[in-house]
Amino acid sequence: MKILLKKNIICLLVFILFCASLVVPTQSFSSDKTLVLDRAEKSYFLGPYVGVLKDPKGSLTIEDVADSQPELDFEFLGTRTLNLEGVSQAVWLKFNIQVAPEDKQNPKNWILNPGALLPGHFTLYIPEIGPSGKKKWIIQTTAAPIIPNFMGRNSGLKPFFMLPGNLDRPTTLYIKIQSQKQVILSLKIVNEIQNMNNWTRDISFFNLIYGALLALAIYHLCLFFVLRDTSALYFIFYILFTCVFHYSLNNPTIFGLLDIEDITKYNRISLLFGVTCLFWYTLFVRSFLQVKTFLPRIDKIVIIFVFFNIFLAVMYTWANLVIWAPMLDLMIFFSTIFFCGMGFVVWKKGFSPAKFYLISTIFPSFSVVYYTLFIENLISYSSSMIAFLDISFALEGVLLSLALADRIRVLRSEREFAQGASLAKSQFLASMSHEIRTPMNAIMGMADLLKESTLNREQKKYVQIFQNAGQSLLDLINDILDISKIEAGQIELRESDFNLREVIEKACEILALNAHEKGLELLCHMRPDVPNFVNGDPIRLRQVVINLLGNAIKFTHKGEVVLETKVHGVNKDGIQLLFSVTDSGIGIPKDRQENIFESFAQVDHSSTRSYGGTGLGLTISKQIVNMMNGKIWVESMEGKGSSFYFTIELKTAFQPIPQTTTRLKTLKGIHVLVVDDNATNRLILMEQLSSWGAIVKEVSSGRQGIEAIESAKNDGNPFELILLDSRMPEMDGLETARQAGRQNGILKHTIIMLTSDERSRDISKAREVGIMDYLIKPVKHEELKETIQKALAKKINNIPQRDQQSSKPSEIKIKPLKILVVDDADENRFVIKAYLKSLPHEIEMAENGQIGLNKYMTQPFDIVLMDMQMPVMDGYIATQKIREWDKKQGKKETPIIALTAHALREDRQKCLDAGCSEYLSKPIKKAILIKMLESFTTEK
Repeated sequence: MKILLKKNIICLLVFILFCASLVVPTQSFSSDKTLVLDRAEKSYFLGPYVGVLKDPKGSLTIEDVADSQPELDFEFLGTRTLNLEGVSQAVWLKFNIQVAPEDKQNPKNWILNPGALLPGHFTLYIPEIGPSGKKKWIIQTTAAPIIPNFMGRNSGLKPFFMLPGNLDRPTTLYIKIQSQKQVILSLKIVNEIQNMNNWTRDISFFNLIYGALLALAIYHLCLFFVLRDTSALYFIFYILFTCVFHYSLNNPTIFGLLDIEDITKYNRISLLFGVTCLFWYTLFVRSFLQVKTFLPRIDKIVIIFVFFNIFLAVMYTWANLVIWAPMLDLMIFFSTIFFCGMGFVVWKKGFSPAKFYLISTIFPSFSVVYYTLFIENLISYSSSMIAFLDISFALEGVLLSLALADRIRVLRSEREFAQGASLAKSQFLASMSHEIRTPMNAIMGMADLLKESTLNREQKKYVQIFQNAGQSLLDLINDILDISKIEAGQIELRESDFNLREVIEKACEILALNAHEKGLELLCHMRPDVPNFVNGDPIRLRQVVINLLGNAIKFTHKGEVVLETKVHGVNKDGIQLLFSVTDSGIGIPKDRQENIFESFAQVDHSSTRSYGGTGLGLTISKQIVNMMNGKIWVESMEGKGSSFYFTIELKTAFQPIPQTTTRLKTLKGIHVLVVDDNATNRLILMEQLSSWGAIVKEVSSGRQGIEAIESAKNDGNPFELILLDSRMPEMDGLETARQAGRQNGILKHTIIMLTSDERSRDISKAREVGIMDYLIKPVKHEELKETIQKALAKKINNIPQRDQQSSKPSEIKIKPLKILVVDDADENRFVIKAYLKSLPHEIEMAENGQIGLNKYMTQPFDIVLMDMQMPVMDGYIATQKIREWDKKQGKKETPIIALTAHALREDRQKCLDAGCSEYLSKPIKKAILIKMLESFTTEK
């Protein structure tokens, strides 16, 4: 590939040189040649008649030059174009002209046009013999791009000189040139009318080209606002700066209108336009060719090239242009070849729009190479070169526009394909979800029923493993559905007012059993200044909290897992909360912390084998947190535990006045003792109790608790309430209560036991020693309140326990219902019937929607449980027909609860749109089903 590329470059250069030799002839002229101006001619090339004298120090005057020996000092190049590398020095030009003898009686106005391709400062010296016979000089001074005053301002057109009409004999004229750049001249003498015609023609031609390019820029600006394609934006800037750069070279009027008379400033600004043009072109090529995707290694070089453009732009603002000006020409030359090579490689890799890019670079590449070789004085000048340069860039703009159109077509096609693939994936996942959830409903349901039966310890263990495995599979299905929705951009937030404390505490409650089975303390700490009621998406927040807590419990073998919530910031719309989940687990290696939130990321392969999991939970959590205008991060030390932090923004919501507010006044001034070996739990309880006005003392062991009780009694300030952890080293809570009761005569109902498991033997043993009140860790805020109020009420009123129980509200009575269950799966109908067998309901079964509809139309039902996917007639059609029949009969709508294995939010909406009253996703939990039935029919 490298050899082929070198051969192509060499062939291109040889071809250019060959063309140049054909187009541009060179001639030699003697030093004493005089140009005779004939009125019959319209113009003359002055270059072959011009001698050049370099003034390295710029110290020579016109007298020094005119009085010297011209044959020895001036060099006659004999070319139409003078390519003078007189940067930062003076260059003198000398030429002889004479008006033809036959034109003396009717002289014509002749104009000397330097035809400067690059700017410079020009001074014309015309000799004149005074009356005394002494020679003096008429001086005309101008500098590209300045001409005499135009409409009160400098117009900035290219310079020219008016030649005198009394050139009836050979006259030697001199021009002094000063510049900080290379000077290229195509000296011409033209008559005044022809000069104006030429100038008008050139301006019209260039304006036509620039107008076409500007039209392309406006067109792509409209496309950018519609498509938001960065390539189109880069293309717009490239076109605009290309127009300005070329306009500054061909018709620098803009500089005159801006009163830029300093030639150095003009040079700097024109170079800045050029390097800015190259900067945007580089960004366009990088974006258009998708270099980062197709050529990741080359992309680094392109980025360096971009930054070098910026560096070069900075240098052009102050540095010496003698050194830095040629860099732009070299950059353009090599970038043209380099970008063509990139386009070819990308095209070969299958990116079809690259072929239009390659075609678009043919003409500009030729003109850029030709122009660069000319600037370096390697080939001669052609009068059509500048025009061809502008035409080639106009053609490039048109072809790049076609390339962008093709790229848009390809991207649209790829987007449609991706959308189709995403839709197919979603349909596949929905179908697989249904196919898996349908048998899972029976499996999980039968496991629940089996667990309620009489089993020995070993059998219960088998059932628990059975349930855990089923729940893990269900969680995996939910994670895959969530990640597919995130990738498709379909995940949404459903904002509503909710009780933040309740959401957090319920999330902890779900995982409390898992933590306690591993012997871990699961603690929930919500700072008092955190508002209880906020507006946001409670379901997604709960999902993030459960994901983080679940991971913490999974990777922690001993110690504690703490969820803390506090206010991170306040703004006019709401608050920003900071959540942290801290554990004392295995920790995360530092090199894995950066990508821990990527899909399917694991700490390492051994973790996958030891702990399981897909690695999707953290990815989903990160996406949800980002949608809530927050961020998530981790701080961890291997072997010492991890802390996951995330922030979210929530709106403030109306907070109802708690009913227990007045009762909390009874806690003010009450002495409370907290006995717990876990420092974090003591801190949480102290903070909550103190916020209610209680006077709290905390100790870390049972023996210290007995000593504190005895000391408080002796001081005359006995504790009225004791919160006692059931499991502590050395002396547990039960033994502490026994000894405290024997030694200090403490009332039994002033002690509240803290236990990790409601099924624990600690509760029955606590009742044996007379402790009737207990709290399950993690302690909920409202439960702590209610339990304390109940304990204090017992103490104040001394009401026996049985009387307390008799004062409870009447139990809720469930009204017997006639329920129609429509499901094509025998096992699902069996599970639902088993769930409801302990309730006074009458169950009627139907195998598909048609049978269910027939039964509904022939007998009354209170509630319908409708599966949504069935043969013969699915649940959607059956529900619609039931609603139509109810309407015709003038009946009140019977509640229809959709039972479906589809778990996506749009599936729920589809069920509700069909006429269902509520929605349950399989596998169905017994408690949730019963609670939903009660919500429709309960009565006191």
